[in-house]
Amino acid sequence: MKNLKLKQLNFKNVMFSMAIIMLVWFVVWYPFYYFLFPKDLSTTMSNLIGLSCQYLRMLPAVLFFSYYKDSIKISFKEIFSLKFNYKWFLIILLFCIAYPCTFSYFTNGKIYSKPQGMILYDVVLWISLGLCQEFVFRGWCYNAFKEVTSQRKAVIISSAFFSASHWFAHFFMFFDNKFNLAKFISVTIFTFVFGVAMCIFMIKTKNKSIVPIIILHAVWDFLG
Repeated sequence: MKNLKLKQLNFKNVMFSMAIIMLVWFVVWYPFYYFLFPKDLSTTMSNLIGLSCQYLRMLPAVLFFSYYKDSIKISFKEIFSLKFNYKWFLIILLFCIAYPCTFSYFTNGKIYSKPQGMILYDVVLWISLGLCQEFVFRGWCYNAFKEVTSQRKAVIISSAFFSASHWFAHFFMFFDNKFNLAKFISVTIFTFVFGVAMCIFMIKTKNKSIVPIIILHAVWDFLG
């Protein structure tokens, strides 16, 4: 009985889990790479470390999800299920492709692309970014908060954490005197709206799987 109580989700426990996750996010984003490893590493080694960082960021969420698996109404199998609303997924996917292409055309007079500069590592990295961020902020954060508060609050809080996770890159720009307040604000707003949109997509299509939003996220990053 005592063990069951320890594994019972409440608002405080979910907030604590996110504090741990954000701390790991902060440490792995910059100090882990720049302070623990020499700067003259080979490209292959740098790429491997870069990918490892993504999965290290996701690890705490995996551990919390596993620990509270009996208190959350969704399983790993459902989260990574290939059963989802393909119709709406394709519609949103087309929008994610059309919007940046259209913006690029009207801004630059052409659709900018540089496929010759793309390597396998880039593809793996985009997919890893999508997987890592969606599992942490939609797979764990949204679903966990949904168990302890209203669905609307779960959407807002998880999206706020998702947006805050992008602050660290800007914080470390202070060291290089590259901090841009306008860009910081725009990224904060955009990532919050993006997080809300991904949650709404899951809610409206009644998807439990995060596979479609992992793909959407990776495609958006690629086109961006």
